[in-house]
Amino acid sequence: MQTRTFQTTEAKALNILLVEDNPVEQKMLETIFTANRGGSRNHVTSAETLAAALEQRGRPLAFDLILLDLNLPDSEGFHTFESIQSAFPETAIVVLTGTRDENIAMETLRCGAQDYWGKGSLEPKLLVRVCRYAVERKRIEIELKHANEQLKRHEEALLETLESLKKSNEDLRATRLQLIQAAKLEVVGRLAAGIAHEVKNPLAMIRMGVDYFFKYIPAGEKTGRFMLESMSEAVGRADMVIKEMLDFSSQQALVIQPEALAPLVERALFFVKHEFDKRQTHFEMQMQENLPLAFVDKTRMEQVLINLMTNALQAQQSGGTIHLKTSFLELQPGILPVGNRRGDPFVPGDKVIRLDIEDEGPGIPADVLGKIFDPFFTTKRAEGGTGLGLSVVKNIIEMHGGFLCIRNRSEGGVCATVLLKPAEAARGAA
Repeated sequence: MQTRTFQTTEAKALNILLVEDNPVEQKMLETIFTANRGGSRNHVTSAETLAAALEQRGRPLAFDLILLDLNLPDSEGFHTFESIQSAFPETAIVVLTGTRDENIAMETLRCGAQDYWGKGSLEPKLLVRVCRYAVERKRIEIELKHANEQLKRHEEALLETLESLKKSNEDLRATRLQLIQAAKLEVVGRLAAGIAHEVKNPLAMIRMGVDYFFKYIPAGEKTGRFMLESMSEAVGRADMVIKEMLDFSSQQALVIQPEALAPLVERALFFVKHEFDKRQTHFEMQMQENLPLAFVDKTRMEQVLINLMTNALQAQQSGGTIHLKTSFLELQPGILPVGNRRGDPFVPGDKVIRLDIEDEGPGIPADVLGKIFDPFFTTKRAEGGTGLGLSVVKNIIEMHGGFLCIRNRSEGGVCATVLLKPAEAARGAA
């Protein structure tokens, strides 16, 4: 796009393209516009056909004005104007009309011509003034157009900046929450390790004492045996709490290698089978065929599966069915709350191994759902819950570079979703 500097004084010479096939009128117009008026002499280039006029597009010096006859040997009427306007979009056009062309001339004004002039009234001073006003109006029109385009670009840039600021603010908020959670977990981990060290040895002594007294209480002494059994159960529960606290605070390196998920699921199910039988709950497993190997720590992943199965079982009380499904798929945007923030382990388009464990229970209350991964938060304190299970599970999954999401299902119950990297992808990332 050529940049032109406009002058609005009468002294400014105009560079004019005259498109007129009548030699008499062409000569008359050339004389009018090349006369020395106020110290300036306009430059006129004449063309007798539309084709000759269009050949002028490549001139290094842009035209200020085009005087256009609509009826030429190779073009007639409005088509002539359209062709010239398309070829010279930033040049003022004054249409030269005969009597029969006035309606077409009015149409050209609606479509961008600056003015029109009837050939029957050639008043030199008035025609020159009309043309200079046309050039000035076109200059203002172009400046307004460029100003509007620049304003639009600034508006788009501002909207992009606002969107970026909004996203940055969301990322900052998420990062702040993650830092708070990380600091909280670090403190809890240190406390857990200290408490476990102080409590584990006394618990071992109590268990030895319970086992010792069991030998000396007759089988018929039901009350005494009941008390010892209760003590043994309490010690076992306390020992389990200590074990979970140690697992939670442990920073041991994972022993990661390619593993098939099906054997891990079957082994985890073996450990909780008695609980399923006791609660008369069915377990339905749908494993996708040819599922890729997952790059996992075998023991830790079994711990994750046992915990999630137990949670589903407890949420359902008794009866019904727990469903476990696996699949290998390409992660789609908006399906799970992952890939929306910096630092998320996956983004849409990643190939992932997905494992879902679903129960048919009442679901998790909204005021509880946001706290389920907080250490020591539990709704089952009276039943011996420690509030560390899901924190440990989340910690393990994140150590694998995976993702854990627990949400209510629209049809009822809860779904725990684990996303893992297939072995080849995990190796590539490593």
